[in-house]
Amino acid sequence: MTEPNKPLEQMTAQERLDLGISYFKEGKLDEAIAVLKTISSSEDPTIYALSQRLLGDIYGCMGKLNEATAAWSKVRCEDNPETYAWAQFSLGNTYKIIGKLGEDIAAWSNIRREHSCEAYAVAQYSLGNTHKTMDQLDDAIAAWSNIRRDDDPEAYAWAQLSLGDAYRTMDQSDNAIAAWSSIRRDDDPNAYAWAQSRLGLAYQTQNKLDEAITAWSNIRREDEPELYAEAQRNLALVDKH
Repeated sequence: MTEPNKPLEQMTAQERLDLGISYFKEGKLDEAIAVLKTISSSEDPTIYALSQRLLGDIYGCMGKLNEATAAWSKVRCEDNPETYAWAQFSLGNTYKIIGKLGEDIAAWSNIRREHSCEAYAVAQYSLGNTHKTMDQLDDAIAAWSNIRRDDDPEAYAWAQLSLGDAYRTMDQSDNAIAAWSSIRRDDDPNAYAWAQSRLGLAYQTQNKLDEAITAWSNIRREDEPELYAEAQRNLALVDKH
């Protein structure tokens, strides 16, 4: 049970942030909010940025989305670039939830790789998905293509899977196969399994049965049980012919 060992007015901004985090972890959301609200930008801009991001997260947990977006919007890039990036990512997610299309794209587009590689990668992935739902496939492809493996391997894997699907829709089978083939198991086992499944079907369509067999054989049960079972069925059918 967290209890402050001195009055709030005698605590540094860092100590109040730590206290707010402790309250949050204990589920004392109102207490956490009260403490975090005492931190001002004039005291310590970096700590203030962290406190506003956490405030936004807490309000988000409480379903108070207007208060959440207000808090995240107070995080400035110059105060703490990484915290700014994640605040913008949360803003984008929340705008999407409440149907503010356009504002979600603007928030995610504010995130740069130099702020946070991981936040940039997941923001670009979200941008790609949003553009896809708006039938803006070229913009979706551009966003997914921005993600590098060293930004975030998991986001890279799912982006490459989406790229392959987009190219398949555009009847660009060679580009689709190249995208799916770029995914490694250690990027994300689930995405890898989906990619190998798609590769198997693509090669089967091209009557390249050896390549199809190789792709389906690459899928392990622990990668994705249902896809493994499907791949085994496909292998059995190929073996019969």
